[in-house]
Amino acid sequence: MEKEDLENTFMQFQNNLQVYYAPTYSDNGPVTIADITQIADFGINFRGSHIGNNQFRVFFQNTQCVWRQYQCPSSDNKKMITRNTTFCDENTELIVLDLGGIYKENIIFPTEIGTIYYENENVKTLFNELKKCFRKNSKKTVNGYFIGNKAFANRKIYRFCTIDIKSPQEFDLKID
Repeated sequence: MEKEDLENTFMQFQNNLQVYYAPTYSDNGPVTIADITQIADFGINFRGSHIGNNQFRVFFQNTQCVWRQYQCPSSDNKKMITRNTTFCDENTELIVLDLGGIYKENIIFPTEIGTIYYENENVKTLFNELKKCFRKNSKKTVNGYFIGNKAFANRKIYRFCTIDIKSPQEFDLKID
């Protein structure tokens, strides 16, 4: 989906349910986001991969997000640093969001949502409502991927990459 497609989808979702977002990992301590469309890299894929671009947990407003700290090597491997994560056993009423978007002007990566807690009624409500918003803001579905209205209109200029920029193009979505 293009940025405008994603904005429409998430604005509708946020208007329908009272939710907040927490990044999966943070170097700045516990962080919450009320409006996902306002993050700096919203609608942009900066890694050239479908995973690890912008990962978030989505919670109902009345659900507390638990954070934990852990130690990991710094980017230069010269020292250990403390990071924070929402990837905790205590967080069970959430859906996982991996935001996609445009990579280098003509490649689109999908936004993926999922959960392992679907049997929980609150989680089921979050998941189904976001999926419904994606469906409403899409022109077409291809192999389970919702193709946004704007992305569909501009389909001739995009590569719909589902795995990684380095993967063969035969693995891409073909949009007619």
